[in-house]
Amino acid sequence: MSAFSELSFTPILILVIWSYVMYRIGVGVGRRHVSQAAKRTVDLESVPPEVRQRIDALVRSGERIEAIKLLREATGCSLAEAKWTVDAIPGAGAGR
Repeated sequence: MSAFSELSFTPILILVIWSYVMYRIGVGVGRRHVSQAAKRTVDLESVPPEVRQRIDALVRSGERIEAIKLLREATGCSLAEAKWTVDAIPGAGAGR
């Protein structure tokens, strides 16, 4: 008799399905966790007042890209951090 003839593939199939489900759950949680953790913003209290006023004025006038550039120059933060910070300013209209 062959060793394979005595094996039942049901437990193996259950293990494969269970592993796949656990992987998909893990990947989904990981993506959400990373995306939320990655959205760090710059503490605007550390920005000089005159720069903060200029950023606010740029945001109010709809010049978000210029505000992001100015914030990056002033703080040395990443493009993503500057964008998320500017988007969080009231009146920035995130996503435009």
